[in-house]
Amino acid sequence: MALTLDLSYLQSNDNTVIQFTDATGETGAGEWGVGGNIDYTDIDGTLDDSGAAPVRAGLYTLELYIDITDSDGTTTSYDGIDLFTEFGGVGFAALTDLVFEIKATHLQVAGVAYGTATTELPDGIWDITYQAYDVVGVTIYDTDSILEDDIQVDGIVRVGTYDDLREIPEDAYMYEDEAELSRTNWENMLIPLQEYMYLVGMEAAASLPDTDKLLDMQNTLETLIANNDA
Repeated sequence: MALTLDLSYLQSNDNTVIQFTDATGETGAGEWGVGGNIDYTDIDGTLDDSGAAPVRAGLYTLELYIDITDSDGTTTSYDGIDLFTEFGGVGFAALTDLVFEIKATHLQVAGVAYGTATTELPDGIWDITYQAYDVVGVTIYDTDSILEDDIQVDGIVRVGTYDDLREIPEDAYMYEDEAELSRTNWENMLIPLQEYMYLVGMEAAASLPDTDKLLDMQNTLETLIANNDA
Protein backbone atom coordinates (compact mmCIF):
# COMPACT_ATOMS: atom_id res chain seq x y z
CA MET A 1 0.00 0.00 0.00
CA ALA A 2 1.30 3.45 -0.92
CA LEU A 3 2.47 5.92 1.69
CA THR A 4 -0.54 7.62 3.30
CA LEU A 5 0.58 10.66 5.24
CA ASP A 6 -1.21 11.97 8.32
CA LEU A 7 -0.79 14.97 10.64
CA SER A 8 -2.14 16.11 13.99
CA TYR A 9 -2.43 19.76 14.99
CA LEU A 10 -2.09 21.71 18.24
CA GLN A 11 -2.36 25.48 18.82
CA SER A 12 -0.27 27.12 21.53
CA ASN A 13 -2.14 29.08 24.20
CA ASP A 14 -0.55 32.36 23.12
CA ASN A 15 -1.39 31.69 19.46
CA THR A 16 2.20 32.10 18.23
CA VAL A 17 2.76 28.44 17.29
CA ILE A 18 0.81 25.68 15.61
CA GLN A 19 2.50 22.34 16.16
CA PHE A 20 2.12 19.89 13.29
CA THR A 21 3.03 16.34 14.28
CA ASP A 22 3.40 13.55 11.75
CA ALA A 23 0.89 10.85 12.68
CA THR A 24 1.56 8.50 9.76
CA GLY A 25 3.04 5.68 11.84
CA GLU A 26 5.70 3.13 10.96
CA THR A 27 4.26 -0.34 11.58
CA GLY A 28 1.15 -0.75 9.45
CA ALA A 29 0.07 -0.67 5.83
CA GLY A 30 0.53 2.72 4.19
CA GLU A 31 2.97 3.89 6.85
CA TRP A 32 6.63 4.95 6.75
CA GLY A 33 9.01 2.20 5.57
CA VAL A 34 6.28 -0.43 5.20
CA GLY A 35 5.53 -2.33 2.00
CA GLY A 36 8.19 -0.62 -0.08
CA ASN A 37 7.34 2.89 1.10
CA ILE A 38 10.14 5.34 1.72
CA ASP A 39 11.00 5.79 5.39
CA TYR A 40 11.26 9.08 7.28
CA THR A 41 15.01 8.42 7.45
CA ASP A 42 15.02 8.76 3.64
CA ILE A 43 13.98 12.39 3.96
CA ASP A 44 17.43 13.85 3.52
CA GLY A 45 17.42 16.60 0.93
CA THR A 46 16.07 19.98 -0.05
CA LEU A 47 13.76 20.70 -2.96
CA ASP A 48 15.51 21.00 -6.33
CA ASP A 49 13.52 22.94 -8.90
CA SER A 50 16.12 22.60 -11.66
CA GLY A 51 13.75 20.59 -13.83
CA ALA A 52 16.03 17.56 -13.98
CA ALA A 53 14.55 14.12 -14.52
CA PRO A 54 13.19 12.55 -11.32
CA VAL A 55 15.41 10.00 -9.59
CA ARG A 56 13.29 7.64 -7.46
CA ALA A 57 16.33 6.16 -5.75
CA GLY A 58 17.69 9.58 -4.88
CA LEU A 59 16.89 12.07 -2.17
CA TYR A 60 13.48 12.93 -0.77
CA THR A 61 12.05 15.85 1.12
CA LEU A 62 8.84 16.83 2.88
CA GLU A 63 6.93 19.97 2.00
CA LEU A 64 4.13 21.80 3.82
CA TYR A 65 1.89 24.22 1.93
CA ILE A 66 -0.53 26.53 3.74
CA ASP A 67 -3.33 28.66 2.28
CA ILE A 68 -5.28 30.77 4.78
CA THR A 69 -8.76 32.17 4.20
CA ASP A 70 -9.72 34.89 6.67
CA SER A 71 -13.19 35.91 7.88
CA ASP A 72 -13.53 38.37 4.97
CA GLY A 73 -13.09 35.50 2.52
CA THR A 74 -9.61 36.60 1.40
CA THR A 75 -7.22 33.71 0.73
CA THR A 76 -3.46 34.08 1.05
CA SER A 77 -1.21 31.36 -0.37
CA TYR A 78 2.11 31.10 1.45
CA ASP A 79 5.40 29.80 0.09
CA GLY A 80 5.99 26.08 0.50
CA ILE A 81 7.88 25.18 3.67
CA ASP A 82 10.72 22.71 3.15
CA LEU A 83 10.43 20.77 6.39
CA PHE A 84 13.82 19.07 6.02
CA THR A 85 15.56 22.43 5.74
CA GLU A 86 13.57 24.06 8.53
CA PHE A 87 13.41 21.18 11.01
CA GLY A 88 15.43 18.20 9.81
CA GLY A 89 18.94 19.57 9.97
CA VAL A 90 20.94 16.45 9.16
CA GLY A 91 17.84 14.27 8.89
CA PHE A 92 15.05 12.65 10.87
CA ALA A 93 16.40 9.83 13.05
CA ALA A 94 13.13 8.94 14.77
CA LEU A 95 9.44 9.35 14.09
CA THR A 96 9.28 11.72 17.06
CA ASP A 97 11.56 14.08 15.13
CA LEU A 98 8.72 14.80 12.70
CA VAL A 99 7.29 17.61 14.81
CA PHE A 100 7.03 20.97 13.06
CA GLU A 101 6.35 24.12 15.08
CA ILE A 102 5.05 26.62 12.56
CA LYS A 103 5.41 30.29 13.51
CA ALA A 104 4.69 33.55 11.71
CA THR A 105 8.29 33.50 10.44
CA HIS A 106 7.46 30.38 8.40
CA LEU A 107 4.46 32.01 6.70
CA GLN A 108 6.11 33.80 3.82
CA VAL A 109 4.93 35.31 0.56
CA ALA A 110 7.78 35.71 -1.94
CA GLY A 111 10.19 35.34 0.97
CA VAL A 112 8.58 38.03 3.16
CA ALA A 113 7.43 36.66 6.52
CA TYR A 114 4.01 37.33 8.03
CA GLY A 115 5.71 38.39 11.28
CA THR A 116 8.24 37.52 13.95
CA ALA A 117 8.46 34.42 16.15
CA THR A 118 6.18 36.13 18.71
CA THR A 119 3.55 37.37 16.22
CA GLU A 120 0.07 35.88 16.63
CA LEU A 121 -0.84 33.55 13.79
CA PRO A 122 -3.74 34.59 11.54
CA ASP A 123 -7.22 33.27 12.26
CA GLY A 124 -9.23 31.56 9.57
CA ILE A 125 -9.47 28.32 7.64
CA TRP A 126 -6.01 26.89 7.05
CA ASP A 127 -5.88 24.68 3.94
CA ILE A 128 -2.96 22.31 4.57
CA THR A 129 -1.08 20.23 2.01
CA TYR A 130 1.60 17.87 3.38
CA GLN A 131 3.53 15.79 0.87
CA ALA A 132 6.70 13.88 0.08
CA TYR A 133 8.79 14.90 -2.92
CA ASP A 134 11.61 13.50 -5.01
CA VAL A 135 14.25 16.16 -4.49
CA VAL A 136 15.51 15.94 -8.06
CA GLY A 137 12.83 16.70 -10.61
CA VAL A 138 10.30 18.15 -8.18
CA THR A 139 7.85 15.30 -8.59
CA ILE A 140 5.47 14.05 -5.94
CA TYR A 141 6.77 10.78 -4.49
CA ASP A 142 3.44 9.07 -4.92
CA THR A 143 -0.03 10.36 -5.71
CA ASP A 144 -1.29 8.83 -2.44
CA SER A 145 1.44 10.50 -0.38
CA ILE A 146 -0.40 13.83 -0.31
CA LEU A 147 -2.39 14.88 2.73
CA GLU A 148 -4.88 17.69 2.19
CA ASP A 149 -6.79 18.97 5.19
CA ASP A 150 -8.63 22.04 6.49
CA ILE A 151 -8.31 23.25 10.06
CA GLN A 152 -9.90 26.21 11.78
CA VAL A 153 -7.47 28.47 13.61
CA ASP A 154 -9.15 30.79 16.12
CA GLY A 155 -6.30 31.91 18.36
CA ILE A 156 -6.82 35.67 18.03
CA VAL A 157 -10.53 35.60 18.87
CA ARG A 158 -9.95 32.99 21.57
CA VAL A 159 -7.29 35.11 23.28
CA GLY A 160 -9.44 38.23 22.83
CA THR A 161 -12.45 36.53 24.41
CA TYR A 162 -10.52 35.32 27.44
CA ASP A 163 -8.90 38.73 27.84
CA ASP A 164 -12.36 40.32 27.98
CA LEU A 165 -13.53 37.75 30.53
CA ARG A 166 -10.52 38.49 32.72
CA GLU A 167 -11.24 42.21 32.54
CA ILE A 168 -14.73 41.92 34.07
CA PRO A 169 -14.51 44.15 37.17
CA GLU A 170 -14.71 42.21 40.42
CA ASP A 171 -17.55 44.32 41.73
CA ALA A 172 -19.60 43.70 38.57
CA TYR A 173 -20.96 40.43 39.93
CA MET A 174 -20.73 40.85 43.70
CA TYR A 175 -24.37 41.70 44.33
CA GLU A 176 -27.04 39.78 46.18
CA ASP A 177 -29.88 41.19 44.12
CA GLU A 178 -29.91 41.88 40.39
CA ALA A 179 -31.74 45.12 41.13
CA GLU A 180 -28.49 46.43 42.60
CA LEU A 181 -26.68 45.91 39.31
CA SER A 182 -26.15 49.00 37.22
CA ARG A 183 -26.49 48.97 33.45
CA THR A 184 -22.70 49.34 33.21
CA ASN A 185 -22.13 46.29 35.40
CA TRP A 186 -24.56 44.26 33.32
CA GLU A 187 -22.68 45.22 30.16
CA ASN A 188 -19.33 44.47 31.79
CA MET A 189 -20.51 40.92 32.39
CA LEU A 190 -22.89 40.13 29.56
CA ILE A 191 -20.79 41.21 26.58
CA PRO A 192 -17.75 39.02 27.47
CA LEU A 193 -20.11 36.16 28.31
CA GLN A 194 -21.78 36.61 24.93
CA GLU A 195 -18.35 36.40 23.29
CA TYR A 196 -17.54 33.25 25.24
CA MET A 197 -20.80 31.54 24.29
CA TYR A 198 -20.19 32.39 20.64
CA LEU A 199 -16.63 31.06 20.86
CA VAL A 200 -17.85 27.76 22.36
CA GLY A 201 -20.49 27.48 19.65
CA MET A 202 -17.95 28.15 16.91
CA GLU A 203 -15.52 25.55 18.26
CA ALA A 204 -18.34 23.01 18.56
CA ALA A 205 -19.20 23.62 14.90
CA ALA A 206 -15.58 23.34 13.73
CA SER A 207 -16.23 19.92 12.17
CA LEU A 208 -18.85 21.34 9.82
CA PRO A 209 -17.94 20.90 6.16
CA ASP A 210 -19.37 24.35 5.35
CA THR A 211 -16.33 26.55 5.93
CA ASP A 212 -18.26 29.68 4.89
CA LYS A 213 -20.48 29.31 7.97
CA LEU A 214 -17.43 28.94 10.21
CA LEU A 215 -15.89 32.07 8.72
CA ASP A 216 -19.17 33.95 9.22
CA MET A 217 -19.16 32.92 12.88
CA GLN A 218 -15.57 34.02 13.24
CA ASN A 219 -16.40 37.37 11.64
CA THR A 220 -19.25 37.90 14.11
CA LEU A 221 -17.00 37.11 17.06
CA GLU A 222 -14.33 39.48 15.78
CA THR A 223 -16.96 42.21 15.61
CA LEU A 224 -18.17 41.51 19.17
CA ILE A 225 -14.63 41.71 20.53
CA ALA A 226 -13.81 44.87 18.57
CA ASN A 227 -17.00 46.60 19.76
CA ASN A 228 -16.30 45.64 23.37
CA ASP A 229 -12.76 46.95 23.17
CA ALA A 230 -13.77 50.20 21.47
